[in-house]
Amino acid sequence: MYLYVEMWNAKPSWLALSLPERKQFMEKVAEASKGLQPLGAEVLGAWINDEDVDHRLGKTYFTAFRFPNKEAVQAFEAIVRGSGWYDLFEQTNASGEIDTFANVMEHALSL
Repeated sequence: MYLYVEMWNAKPSWLALSLPERKQFMEKVAEASKGLQPLGAEVLGAWINDEDVDHRLGKTYFTAFRFPNKEAVQAFEAIVRGSGWYDLFEQTNASGEIDTFANVMEHALSL
């Protein structure tokens, strides 16, 4: 299983759109997201980053997903690229196979 986290902020190109244009784009995204179910994707949650979190990452919005394998992650990324999302949002992603905290710490120790 893989976790995937999207972290993003609105670009000036998003802010320049009218409300009807934004709604139209989000409808397109909602339609494209129907492609997630066949991938075995699960949306774990979405949130707005707290302003007062310690060592805050400079992103406002987050979404977390679980995927069955790396191929599903890559298929999802292709859907996002094809939607035009990156034209409107500055985004950073994180992905990796779910592991134990002990294994992750062991990896850090081996550096």
